Parts: sequence; structure tokens; C-alpha cells
Amino acid sequence: MFYMDIQLMPEVKRIINYNNEINIGFELNILLDKDNYYNIKPAINFLKTKINVNYSNEILGGYNLITKRISNEELLHKSNEPINNKVIEQSYILDIKKEETIIYYTGEEGLNYAFLTFGQVLDQKLNWDLNSMKIIDYPSVENRGLMLDVSRGKVPKLKTIYKIIDILYLYKMNIFQVYIEDAYFFPSHPKIGEKKRRLTEEDIIKINRYCKQRAIEFQPNLQTFSHAHGILRIPEYKDLSENDDLWTIAPLKDETYQLLDDLIKNLLKGFESKTMHINMDEAYDIGTGYSKDICNEIGKEQVYLKHLDKVIDITKQYGINNTLIWSDMFNKYPELLKELDESIIPIYWDYSPNEDYSNMKHYEDLEFWVAPGTSSWNSIFPRMKNAFSNINNIIDAGYKHGTNGVLLTDWGDYGHMQSIGLSFPGYIYAAEKSWSLNELTYDDFLSRMEFFDFFTKDQLELLRILETSNEGLTDAFKTKSLYSLFDDIIKGKSIKGVQGIDSLDKSDFIKLYSVGVKGLQVSKNLDSTILSKEMTLSAMKVKLTGEKGLLSNEIRERFANKTVCLVKK
Repeated sequence: MFYMDIQLMPEVKRIINYNNEINIGFELNILLDKDNYYNIKPAINFLKTKINVNYSNEILGGYNLITKRISNEELLHKSNEPINNKVIEQSYILDIKKEETIIYYTGEEGLNYAFLTFGQVLDQKLNWDLNSMKIIDYPSVENRGLMLDVSRGKVPKLKTIYKIIDILYLYKMNIFQVYIEDAYFFPSHPKIGEKKRRLTEEDIIKINRYCKQRAIEFQPNLQTFSHAHGILRIPEYKDLSENDDLWTIAPLKDETYQLLDDLIKNLLKGFESKTMHINMDEAYDIGTGYSKDICNEIGKEQVYLKHLDKVIDITKQYGINNTLIWSDMFNKYPELLKELDESIIPIYWDYSPNEDYSNMKHYEDLEFWVAPGTSSWNSIFPRMKNAFSNINNIIDAGYKHGTNGVLLTDWGDYGHMQSIGLSFPGYIYAAEKSWSLNELTYDDFLSRMEFFDFFTKDQLELLRILETSNEGLTDAFKTKSLYSLFDDIIKGKSIKGVQGIDSLDKSDFIKLYSVGVKGLQVSKNLDSTILSKEMTLSAMKVKLTGEKGLLSNEIRERFANKTVCLVKK
């Protein structure tokens, strides 16, 4: 009866109902089978928000939760599920019976996840009564993570980063990265990033410790090819640029690798992970400057491979065993995949809501990851429907082609104007999909978010209003109205239009103003949480964008009609 109504996020693989109700009472006695309290402390603290918790080395009166570490073979036998060996240590059996609950697990990740699931079950108890059941669960994808851009605008404080990690943990993600171009204090190169807030080695150590307690691997991430303008604009580093655009670091130049050696050595001091993301995406201008002659001689793809080999040699020198890299060059030259070392893991990225990612077929014989996006960058309010479809479709395609990793991206293009909390629904859906492969509709997902108290009813109403502000204004990975918010009121990009960006017309601004006004009306009913404030701020920005665009139209119309009156003082 009761178990039919239970909702868990991520969805578990199997629930076996025992058809009888149990009463746990107001206290839970936890019997740990080993001294591993420190490594599951956050999970136990999560349980403490649901019920009073005691610890013991022996069975006490009252209701007991017992943990039992067993072998991989025993877990496979007890579960009767085809669990992949790569995820066996993340698997668990949660056996909730009348007299006690037993957690069977093989690794601490699985133990953590079992506690988190039990906490969600306790959330749905009815007058302290539960339906007895057995939950068998394991992830569909081995590596499930988030990459947060901290280099092109806001660098979050540790308090905010910890909040993000908590969300990843609660929904069973196990990888976290911060994307670094220049937002790190490199002791060997102190001028890099000196004009912005930077993370430090001490910050990295603290983040790593926080992640480790939550069964999350904090992986180093450093851009090592393009997107290098933050460094190359510094006069001392200008000569390392491929050309005068100051975008890509010159490949096969000795000084390039002296710099990268220093940066990698400095960055890795605070990390424990042996997997590093070196990026190398969007090197559009390779072969246009310093490397032009060598590219003409052996080809751009071979210059790219030689640069890749040199960077990997540096990372291995400092203890890195596995290297993540974006798939750009391999999509263009799939034959290069045959030349990759087994330690290189390509990440197939695409942020469009396609149903067919045809290039992914080239990666089937390799270990590879897929990367969807939150679609919150370059926008006033996230393109949530785009994000939902992108996350859903690319993970399905990746699973079909044998991926063993999902890395959700939350970029900060052009200043990271978006409020960070508005990306959280994307984090949670990526966690849900990569764990369960559950087929949800967009509305189903939002309903589940309300059920788990992430959204209140009023917040959900405001969300549905604000997401209409993107309709008809999305171009590639941008929402054009963002430019209107910051544009020159007469000659701005969204007013006149530029290459790749169509202008907005008066009807667009009328719609934005209307959406903003309607959103602000609903925002009066919101609570005082940070999420409510971020959503209200989005409504204000949408309204302001509409007002500004309409004012621009009026001014330009008056000039065109010669109805402007110039007053001399």
C-alpha cells in the first residue's frame, strides 16, 4: 500500500514490498560494522534531520539500523541484479524490516548512498509508520559529476561551493570540478588572475576535504590550450600567444610548456585525485600564427596531438594517471581517436537538445564521458527546457554508446551573469538521469522537485512564468535578451543586430516587460530564502530589459520622425 506512493530521487533500481507496516518510533539506533563514522558523518547528520539518532556497538532496545559490509560476490547474489563491477562499490541493499533495517554494502560510497536513501524514506513516513521493503540500488553510470566555471566572472565563496557540493552529495553525484583559466593563485606566476578573486591552495585543500567526506572526488581542471586570454593579455605572457587575438597558447613552443609545467605543478599541490581535466577545446585559431608553418607541414590535427602529448607528459610527471579532454578535435578528425593513449578520456560535449548525437558512434570502443549543460549561462533566466532535453537525450545516447561518465557543465560565458542557485535544478536532474536513466517528462521532474521541497508552489509558478522569457529569443547557446540588459540603448547588439545575433523588435520587449511584471506580482508571495531572492531578481531583470528596450525603441522612433526636442541650457 504505502510503498506504491513513495518517491525517491534519484529513482532506485528496485523495490520489493514486504506488505506489512512497521513503527520505527522517535529514535534510531545505528550499529556501524566498523569504525568508519568519519567517512559517513555527513550521511548520519542528514539522518539526524529526520529522526533522533544513537550509536552503539550492540543491538539495543528500540529500532536498530545495522550496517554490514559484504563481498562483491555476496552483494551480487543478494541483489539478484546484473550490477557492473565498475559500480559495485556504489551499490547497496537497504532491507527495511519490522524488527530492524540492515544496509548491505561493499564500499563506503554505497554505504553513504544507502543512508541518503533511508533519509528520503523517513521523510515520507506516516505517523512514524513505514511499509517494510527491500531497496536494491546502484548507478547506471559510474562517474557522475559537475564542472563549475569559476574563471569568467563570479568566483564563489567557499560557503557557496560547499552548498553546491551538498546538493551533489544528496543526489548521489561523485565528481566535482572547478574550471580554471586564471582564477587561481599560482605562486610561480602571481600576476595571473591578480585583478580578480582567485582560489588558493588552501581553498583547494578545504574543498577536497569537504568532498572526500561526501564520497565525491574533487578533480583538478585547468585550461591548457585555448581560452587563454586572461593570461595572454598580461604583457609578460603576450609572446606565448598563437596570434594577436590572444586566444590560444602557441603550440610546440618551448616557453609554452615551461609555463604549463609551472601552472600544473602549482595547481596540483592541493589535490589528491589522479584524474585531471586539461580541456583544450575551441582552439579555433591553431595554424594562423606561430604554428602556421608546422600546421601546413604536418596538419593541424598532428600539431594538436603533439601539444596534447607534451601536456600529458607534464601531468604524468606530477602524478596524474588519467586525463580528461574535450572532444572538439576528435569530432573533426575521428581518426585521431585511434592514436590516443588509454589514459586519455575524451568528453563528448553538446548543449543542444538533439535527439541524435551521431558523432558519438566514433567513441564506442573507448572509455569516454558525455557533457550536457545547465543552459543557464548567457541568459537572465536559465533555458530550463533546453537543459532538460539536452541532459536527458545526451545521457541516453551516451549510455547507448557505452559511456562511463557524465560531466554536467555550468559555464560562465561573458561574465557569469546568472544567479548560481538557478542552475541547481539542472544539477539535480543530471544526478537523477545519470543514476537511474529514468524517463521523466519536464513537468514530472518539476513536480518531483516540489515534492522534495526544493520548490514551493509559488516558486514553481514563478519559474513557469520566467522560463517563457526565453521563448523565441534563444540563439545557439545564448538568450539574446541578456545583451539587451547591458547594451548601449541606441547602438547595442540587440538593437542593431550583429553577425550571429539578430536584433530584437518592439514586440519582444513588450513580451519581456509583461513577463517581468507578472513574475514580480507572483514574487510577492515568496518566502525569504536565497532561491526566492534569486528568482525575484531574475523577474526584476526581465522587466528592466523590457523597459529599456521599449525606451530605446521610443527614442529611435522619435529621432526617425524628427519629433525630438533639443533644449539648450
